[in-house]
Amino acid sequence: MKFPNFRLHETQAKLSVLFAVIGIASLGILGVFVFKNFRFESNVILVGTQGTFGKIRQPGVFGFTALTLVVAAIGALLGFNSLGQKRNKKQSFSWIGMFAGATIAALAVVFFIAWTSLKEVVL
Repeated sequence: MKFPNFRLHETQAKLSVLFAVIGIASLGILGVFVFKNFRFESNVILVGTQGTFGKIRQPGVFGFTALTLVVAAIGALLGFNSLGQKRNKKQSFSWIGMFAGATIAALAVVFFIAWTSLKEVVL
């Protein structure tokens, strides 16, 4: 099995888009963990030990926030590194990976802040 050459800027551009797609999937799962049982009337997120997620909800939020931030940062940095290089024929992939990674990282931080400030524990 031949590994891709990570020094090539085209490979970095393709990987940045791949990491952005993985980041979108991770952000979706994070959104489910954070906004389950969100009440629009009182603007709170109800959290309890019973229910669908139960006791794994808070570690899930912390874990998927960290995973999303790491994956999005890798995608953004790979896109930024390969952007503007003369030998890179996939400039659009670099732009997509960089902007998607930055946007996903920002949304992960917003979701985490929403979780910490809006959660209410239900006994």
